Amino acid sequence: MTTAFFASRRIHKDYFSKLATYLDSSRVINYKECVIPALTSIPFKSINAAVHILISEKKNHSKYRFKNTTFWFFFNALKSTESYWLYLCYYKALANRNINKIILWNGLKHRQSIVSIAAKNLGIQCIYMENGLLPGHTTIDPHGINYLNSVPREKSFYQTYSDGKFNYKELITFNPSTLKKQKLPEKYIFIPLQVNTDSQIIRFSPWIKDMYDFIEIINKASLELDKESPIFIFKTHPACSQNYSKSIESSKKSKKLLLLDDDKLTTAELIYHATAVITINSTVGIESLLQNKTVISLGQAFYNIDGLTLTCNTQKQLINAIRNSYKWHPDPLIISNFFEYLVKEYQLPGRWQDSSSEHLKNVIKRIQEIS
Repeated sequence: MTTAFFASRRIHKDYFSKLATYLDSSRVINYKECVIPALTSIPFKSINAAVHILISEKKNHSKYRFKNTTFWFFFNALKSTESYWLYLCYYKALANRNINKIILWNGLKHRQSIVSIAAKNLGIQCIYMENGLLPGHTTIDPHGINYLNSVPREKSFYQTYSDGKFNYKELITFNPSTLKKQKLPEKYIFIPLQVNTDSQIIRFSPWIKDMYDFIEIINKASLELDKESPIFIFKTHPACSQNYSKSIESSKKSKKLLLLDDDKLTTAELIYHATAVITINSTVGIESLLQNKTVISLGQAFYNIDGLTLTCNTQKQLINAIRNSYKWHPDPLIISNFFEYLVKEYQLPGRWQDSSSEHLKNVIKRIQEIS
């Protein structure tokens, strides 16, 4: 049987090619190779769901934000047809190669989701890879990434996990003593904005559709809290091209919302001096927990664990969480054991970008262990 690696980007194709050299029977499949369709039935429901997610992603992009209904009607028709064709091509490419496992990067992007549908319909096991949740690590998971991953969510699991010898503070990659509190209020809640088109927002944010919505939700909370309201400091994601300054400016009725445009203030520094951090489901939540900060999560995040974060699914819950953020603190035992599990069992050591021989061997071993 053969292990396949599916790559839609050159950088991942190169990485998968290195991994493939450590397997006796493997094949790296570039999506451009899959051009001949199969004669088989199309799982319309699954593919239409993937197209719906793609359209939601495009609607959140600044380029498509104000397109009309007619545009989206034809765009949907075009992408549906294209996706049916892709499915048939991927199905044939996989069916002809005697494959039992396929490794995909991320797995949530459109082409990857289509190939995973084809693979699963052929009985091929999908394994997903991504950047590490912790510095110097890589993620590999048969369930998926982000909210779909296999990290345990039960508080009871972490209450009894540790041997008491793990120091998660060693994971912090900066020296707190070097962080100067420049241009920052005495007390504030830090809010890292995410990328509008990221799968974290499109797939795993049930009640906040984008960052504009996020800002307005925080503004409403600030207005309702009135004199109780803390200062909220927003920072735009470095990979996001959208400008939120006007949205913040129009929300200044509360006079408590600030958008930083100073790149000298790092995320680590903003977390360190904050009284709490509010995020939808960003990995900044993980960074904040490393610093023992109160994390208020508004979306579906794998770290939404009782004792670890304050999870909010409504505006009312958010307001209550903000009120409690000064006196509520994460459980030290749950934090320590959570990070111990990530390091000892879940994450693979080594950055995939470095591709050391030891790292590559560890990845192949994990792939072979997954059944």
